[in-house]
Amino acid sequence: MSSINFFQEQQNNIIDRLVQWTLTYGRMVIMVTYSVALVAFLYRFTVDYRLTNLHDQIKNDQIIVNAMSDSESLFRNLQARLQLIGQINSTSAITVNRLKDLIEISQGNITFTDVSISDKSELAVISTNSIEQLNSFVTNIKQLKYVTDINIENIQNKISTGQVNAVLNITTN
Repeated sequence: MSSINFFQEQQNNIIDRLVQWTLTYGRMVIMVTYSVALVAFLYRFTVDYRLTNLHDQIKNDQIIVNAMSDSESLFRNLQARLQLIGQINSTSAITVNRLKDLIEISQGNITFTDVSISDKSELAVISTNSIEQLNSFVTNIKQLKYVTDINIENIQNKISTGQVNAVLNITTN
């Protein structure tokens, strides 16, 4: 059997080769691009699923935090009160020790009319029978390790009652 070919033999010129190469590799590039797009599209579903789960977890955690907020404020209040109690306890121990020192130094010869003790100073309004007892009291106060300065602000010698009244401002560290 014989065949008839209506097409002429075409010579492979460079343009035909270029077009054929472009079509062949262009199809491959398009297939790779579609594959990447398909993978990205499918990956987006997994990312959306994770995002939805994270949003749900955040909402659940917010509910838990809101439910515990009253307990947390109560707990913080309790912590602050305990801290304040600790500060008062340490301060009161220092104050009591300073007051004991003043009473021991007075040796029963000094009568305290008013005593005020703060962090850095003590104010004592005292009454005694003689200047010598006042002088002895002031000398003994100077020997205390925490006393840095003593100011006698006011001295009154009441001859009618035989009393010496003084206001002492004692600076401490």
